[in-house]
Amino acid sequence: MKLKEFGKNLFNSIRKKILMVFLVTTLLTSIASLLILGSSIRFISRIESMFTESINFGEFIDSLEAVDNNVSGYLTSEDSDVLMNYYISKDRLVDLSESFGGTEPAGTELDDLLRMDILNLQKSYLKTAQEAVDAKQNKDADIYIAKYVEASRIIRYIKSYIDEMNLARFSDNTGQFINLSANINNLVTANIILIIAVVVLNIFIVFSIAYSMTRPIIKLAEAAEEISNGNFDADDVIVSSNENELKVMATTFNTMKHSIREHIEDLHDMAVTESRLMDEQMRNLQMKSLLDNAELKSLQSQINPHFLFNTLNAGVQLAIIEEADRTAAFMEDVAKIFRYNVQSLNRVVTLNEELLILRSYGNMFEVRYGDRINIVYDIDEDCLGAKVPPLIIQPLVENAAIHGLGEKEDGGTITISMKTKEDLVHISVTDNGIGMSDDIINRILDEDIVTGNSNRKIGHTTGIGTQNVIHRLRLFFKRDDVIKIESIPGKMTKITLILPYIDSNTGVKDV
Repeated sequence: MKLKEFGKNLFNSIRKKILMVFLVTTLLTSIASLLILGSSIRFISRIESMFTESINFGEFIDSLEAVDNNVSGYLTSEDSDVLMNYYISKDRLVDLSESFGGTEPAGTELDDLLRMDILNLQKSYLKTAQEAVDAKQNKDADIYIAKYVEASRIIRYIKSYIDEMNLARFSDNTGQFINLSANINNLVTANIILIIAVVVLNIFIVFSIAYSMTRPIIKLAEAAEEISNGNFDADDVIVSSNENELKVMATTFNTMKHSIREHIEDLHDMAVTESRLMDEQMRNLQMKSLLDNAELKSLQSQINPHFLFNTLNAGVQLAIIEEADRTAAFMEDVAKIFRYNVQSLNRVVTLNEELLILRSYGNMFEVRYGDRINIVYDIDEDCLGAKVPPLIIQPLVENAAIHGLGEKEDGGTITISMKTKEDLVHISVTDNGIGMSDDIINRILDEDIVTGNSNRKIGHTTGIGTQNVIHRLRLFFKRDDVIKIESIPGKMTKITLILPYIDSNTGVKDV
């Protein structure tokens, strides 16, 4: 059971399979190569041994013949140089005989016997030859001739034994050479068969691995194509292969598909919900717009009765006091203001139009208050083209005259300023009257009081006009920071309208 589990774990990875195939084929090829290499080495070693033995035999025979030639030459010439060459060749033959007999490896039994006979005959030859040389030196002709004849006979025996030994060696080496050649041929044949088997095995394994790898990959590609076409309900990819990599890939792909499908379902649900919310918001915006328009008209309509009451009252007072031209001029200004007010309150006017009405309104103030109230204008003509709702400055001037300066016996000055600052229009109405406390300022700016959603009242100290202007500007420009009030009780009050510059030609400027 453990062996089966080990084999299963061994081949459950593509990398392990490829490494195993590579190792097995490399091992088989290496074994075959090593076998052929070993046989080749043995064959070459044997050839070298045969070649070395042939060289040794040749040198031994040459040295033996050199000794014989020197002996024969000395016996015939009695030359000392020849005698010296004899001793030299004799020593060389002794050295070769020691090598020939002591270092050569043992061969067959016949080979060893022949080797022993050759060495013994060589010793006998050297002894006989030396005796012939000694007899020649002693002038004993019969003895050195007999010894030379015996030495020649020994040489013939030695040569015959060497020829017999060479023949035996040749026969033995030929058999070994034939065996080695047969073994090499067998190894070459086995190597060819092994190479063919390895190639076939590799082809089989490669095709098997490729098929086992590509089949699940093709399934994954088909599933991916289904997903690209929007079909997330396709069946999961099932991989029956043992490769862990492909199983992980398939499992991850299936998980990804389910996650994408769930995400798309969530997005669809969110889209439906957002669509419903957008519809609801649109309805709410439409309702708010209707309410804002209604409230804007309602707030604007509050000005007319209040304004007409004060205007008519001033006209009555003027008619009692004097008549003629001043009354005519006064009534002309009143007519301008009436015409300006009775027009549609939903329209948009320019600051220039507001300024013209303010000047007519200022003329009325001169009639009503005389020298007690002085109106000063500080106008930047660059801002006169800005668009604003109608009647946003006149209520502030009226409140400044009535509530700021009206209670002062010596009156005062109202300064009307229009300036452009960083794409904003600053419109300020400043009086040097009695001022107002911080509590009153906070109540004027209170959104609930301005819209009428509070039970608190600010009284008549500042009039209804300021709250009306604040709320209309907030509705018109869709922003809350449209007004700033600064006041020092007993000294001054400054109300500043801070409005986006809406050009009469290009629309709202970027702020």
